[in-house]
Amino acid sequence: MPFYQLDITVTDGHYASATVLTIYVDTVKNDSLSLHKSDMFSIGRTSGVVYTSGKPFDREVTDECDVFVEAKVEGGAKVAHATVKVTIEDVNDNKPIFVNQPYHAIVKTSAQKGDVIGKVLAVDRDINENGDIRFELLRGNGAVKILHLLDNESYPEFDFTVRISDKRSPKLISENYTHVIIRVEDVNDCPPKFSQQVYNTTLFVPTYPGVFVTELKAVDADSTNSQLRYCIVAGSIDNKFSIGSKSGIVTVANGLLKPFYQLDITVTDGHYASATVLTIYVDTVKNDSLSLHKRFIQQLSLKIQQSILNPSDMFSIGRTSGVVYTSGKPFDREVTDECDVFVEAKVEGGAKVAHATVKVTIEDVNDNKPIFVNQPYRAIVKTSAQKGDVIGKVLAVDRNISENGDIRYEFLRGNGEFFKVAKKTGEI
Repeated sequence: MPFYQLDITVTDGHYASATVLTIYVDTVKNDSLSLHKSDMFSIGRTSGVVYTSGKPFDREVTDECDVFVEAKVEGGAKVAHATVKVTIEDVNDNKPIFVNQPYHAIVKTSAQKGDVIGKVLAVDRDINENGDIRFELLRGNGAVKILHLLDNESYPEFDFTVRISDKRSPKLISENYTHVIIRVEDVNDCPPKFSQQVYNTTLFVPTYPGVFVTELKAVDADSTNSQLRYCIVAGSIDNKFSIGSKSGIVTVANGLLKPFYQLDITVTDGHYASATVLTIYVDTVKNDSLSLHKRFIQQLSLKIQQSILNPSDMFSIGRTSGVVYTSGKPFDREVTDECDVFVEAKVEGGAKVAHATVKVTIEDVNDNKPIFVNQPYRAIVKTSAQKGDVIGKVLAVDRNISENGDIRYEFLRGNGEFFKVAKKTGEI
């Protein structure tokens, strides 16, 4: 009879033991019966009926198994073998679950109906119909597939909830919902618009460069494409007027003016543009019955209001008192050491006007440290040099003026016994 002899060892990683297993191989004689057992199945000893043991099956762990049955003649050596293939059928016992949540997407307002801009993903461990997943929108104001044209100005963001279930009856519903957040990215699809089709204003002369004329306003419905730029394209003969490219404020550029101007002004967002017309009527100030003095304005029985003709964020004026205030924004003499404030006094409800110029001088404060220039400094001195010879010079500047800008040089460390520095000139 053929046989196999196996040498087998067992070890704990340090010690080992050995044994011998002998396997004899014989031919089955199929004229008598016996059986084998399993913890999942049992078999009738005489009927041959295979039963499940009652231990639950899980198709998601094992979807098929083999049961090997042996039939043997009692008290004899006759044996027969058979294999029973058991297929585990699926039952709807798993709820679908979301993966990779939450979900975010970005869609441009130029997206078309039917465009797919994202996908939510779920899995169900069951198979066939038990594993088919149904996606359902619970609440919100959008869908993963676009159903309508989008408008960032109306709906900048969509946030909705999705639930999943399988398609069996009764259906299993996911324990958790997922959020889908879609941000609508604006594209430049709206032209800017002026608040008025035409503008009219009156400017009194004499006037001065920088005097406020009027302010033009434009709006752009695009939320992220609203960097508007204003420009005078025609009508400002000899560049008499200028406009703030970002502010839309029109000011006087040259004080010698004609009686009438008509300016063509455009505003653009970089792609679209709109135009308007500004008409400026130039009139002469009548100073014969109203005068403006440095300290006070006095006109009995008249209500006089004062304003700054060249407004800035640096000054304001009391409308009735005429007191000029600083706004609290710090001045920097190193940038501007003098500025003019043009004040207008006007009789309320009348045409009588007076003008005055307030000259503001910015005093210096010691707010700048002196700094060296052209450093580092190197010099060569001969051994024949005499005491008092100038061998070099260090140079520093101070942006302050007068005493605040006077610089004093002195040695901090080094060979002070051989050299000295002139305190005022920096000569070595």
